[in-house]
Amino acid sequence: MTATQHTLAQGCRQLCRPVWVRLLLCVGLLAGWTAHAAPPEAAELPIITSTQARVSHDQGSTWVDITLPDHWAQRGPQARAGAQYELGFDLAAQATVSTVPMAVSFSSISQHRRVSLNGHVVQQRGDGPDFRSRRASAPALIDLPPGLLRAGRNVLQVEVQHAGSGLLSAPAIGPADSLRRSHAQLELVYRDIPRALNQASLGLALFMLVVWLRRRSEVALGCFGALSLLMALRNLAYFADQSIASGGVGDWAFYTAQVASVVLLGAFAHAMASNGWRWHRRLLWGLALVLPLLAAVLAWQDHANMAERLDLRHAATRMGLLRRWSYPVLALAALPALVLLLRLAWQRRGGTLLLVALGVSAGVLAGVHDYAALQGRSVLADLFMLPFVAPVVLGTMSVFLVSRMVAATGAAESLAAELEQRVAERTQQLSQANLARARFLSAASHDLRQPVLTIGLLASLLPDADADADSDAAAPTRPGLVARLQAAVASMQRLLDGLLDLSRLDPLVVQARVQAVPLQKLWDGLAQHDQAAASARGLRLRLRPTNLVVQADPVLLEQILRNLVSNALRYTARGGVLVAARVTRSGAVRLQVWDTGIGMAPADQARVFDEFVQLHNPGRDRALGQGLGLAIAQRSAAAMGSSVVLRSVPGRGSCFSILLPCASDAASITATATATAHTAAADALAGTSVEQPLRGRVLWVLDDDAALRDAMVMRLQQWGAQVVPLASVAALHALLAEAVQARAVHPSLFMTDQRMPDGSGALAVRLVRDALGASLPCLLVTGDPEASDSRLLVQAGVPLLTKPFGMSALLQALGGALQSQGQG
Repeated sequence: MTATQHTLAQGCRQLCRPVWVRLLLCVGLLAGWTAHAAPPEAAELPIITSTQARVSHDQGSTWVDITLPDHWAQRGPQARAGAQYELGFDLAAQATVSTVPMAVSFSSISQHRRVSLNGHVVQQRGDGPDFRSRRASAPALIDLPPGLLRAGRNVLQVEVQHAGSGLLSAPAIGPADSLRRSHAQLELVYRDIPRALNQASLGLALFMLVVWLRRRSEVALGCFGALSLLMALRNLAYFADQSIASGGVGDWAFYTAQVASVVLLGAFAHAMASNGWRWHRRLLWGLALVLPLLAAVLAWQDHANMAERLDLRHAATRMGLLRRWSYPVLALAALPALVLLLRLAWQRRGGTLLLVALGVSAGVLAGVHDYAALQGRSVLADLFMLPFVAPVVLGTMSVFLVSRMVAATGAAESLAAELEQRVAERTQQLSQANLARARFLSAASHDLRQPVLTIGLLASLLPDADADADSDAAAPTRPGLVARLQAAVASMQRLLDGLLDLSRLDPLVVQARVQAVPLQKLWDGLAQHDQAAASARGLRLRLRPTNLVVQADPVLLEQILRNLVSNALRYTARGGVLVAARVTRSGAVRLQVWDTGIGMAPADQARVFDEFVQLHNPGRDRALGQGLGLAIAQRSAAAMGSSVVLRSVPGRGSCFSILLPCASDAASITATATATAHTAAADALAGTSVEQPLRGRVLWVLDDDAALRDAMVMRLQQWGAQVVPLASVAALHALLAEAVQARAVHPSLFMTDQRMPDGSGALAVRLVRDALGASLPCLLVTGDPEASDSRLLVQAGVPLLTKPFGMSALLQALGGALQSQGQG
């Protein structure tokens, strides 16, 4: 062996070392051996295609020469349910003595057939003359026995029967192996692929229906799932070798499935569009009710006349006529559904929705083509398109469904992330609220304990005050202790008023009574209330005159301004305070309170609106306030849909502002009518003594708290009133009975608490007025002014006094109640 040969041999061995190379070489050698071992006759025997034939529809009485393929509908109304074909082909002597198996192949032939070669039957399919195949035609491969072939002319007889219009293709005669390969391709295209697609469609349709059963709101999905299920079952039955249901039952079932498909398509379109046409819905309901019932009657009549149709001379059954005339109507009924889907896709500019609309349109066009194919008016007369297009239509819907599921998953994930963020924010807010609550309770308990302790100490000194004053000139006298006691009570009452104001100013609970409020009237009230305090501190309080009118709750707005002005005066050492209002570019009114006080750092500006926060009062000196004014102002503004905004510079002062809607000037005329409502109540007591303003009045006082009732009686008696105390509603019943019988003095005013064990203040007022007259003045005392009974009494004209209250407020409320009924 030369060096070159040695090198080549070594290279070949190196090349063939991988396993996959060896496998490829083995496959190549096997293929070469198979081709070499094949009989030479297979390559030499030709495939013969016979296109000339003759046909008879009357059992051989009359023959017509035709050219294959033959579609019955194309030859006019002479089509019959059955036909006989004869066609010839010539074979060489070599083919008759060959050992190669021969066969005949049809691309389209009825599944109910009998095929004979030279007078001998080679294949018979079907269950008798009543066999009804759903498929108009299908591919077929029929083996030809070698002994039946003869040299020269051979005759092939084909007898077929169809449920409707028939089709026979030109046969191909040749070696069985060659024809089997082409026949396998036809079976793959015409049967296997569409069958597999429709089986997959069946599973997807069932999935859609399961989703709809779990979510009944998905009406469109349920309609399309039912439509897909019907189409898949129909197509699978179309590819079955035998009919699932024979005779009239099968005809009616398949026809009803067609009608139901159109109805479900319309229902799907209306569910997607949600604004379909009413006339189309009524049309669909009519088709769904009338056509299946009519088909059942006609199918039963066809079955009863079966004997008449067995002679194969009449193919025009009643069901066939119904299909011929109703299928165009069904196609027209499906057009509005397509219009709705296309319009919806155009409006929403959705790619997947447009894909669904186009897919459904393709399905309807495929149904129209199949109808035309049955009538012999289609170019693709040997191929039904709906079994191929229906899975594609369902595929488009699956794309739409997947896109919706992806969108829903994305939305769920975003909602979950948003919810998690909200939970985190809420947790932080709750944590801050707990800290604020702890600070609030700590500050409130401290500020409440101080005056309570002071009151207790001063009250303990009262019994010995006069004796100590006689023995020691420096000891406190009774008047001095009383003055200090009143100061402590006033301090505690101010704190309680602030706490109650905070509890009532929840923006979710309080209802602001918005009306036209002239600002100059508020300016006058502020000047009267705070001008003296400003002058005492050497400060100047300026209120810039204005004729502006705002939309606001007058009580809440006055409370806001008083708290802001009071706060500004408290923390201003020199200079002054300015209150002004101006119109913004948007047409709203901005109210501002300027001061030249100490100001505050940016880090502290957000905290000053919290309860009990006093930046410059670490020792909790009650003379500097309780730290509730700004919190009350902010909550009052929130109740009116606004907020208090702060701008401050340390050492230079602060500016608090609130933005309110502007009202017309004409509205101020009605607003000023009640501007003096808070001071007019005292006029009811005009002409009475200053020391005893209630002299000559008879007051009935109903309260279940003995200590509070006794204290109220003593206070009213000192003002000169004759007081009748009542401890319960039952006691009121007894007193009313005496008053009706003229054994008791009628009251000038009835004063009652709201909550009692055996009734309510509303019940007591109703009892008194029913017995003594509706004009009797009444006054309701309550700690819960927002209760429903309290609101009803206020709406009925009964004045309301909220606990706790000062003596001036009590006297003013009594005067207002007496004035309201002309008792002044």
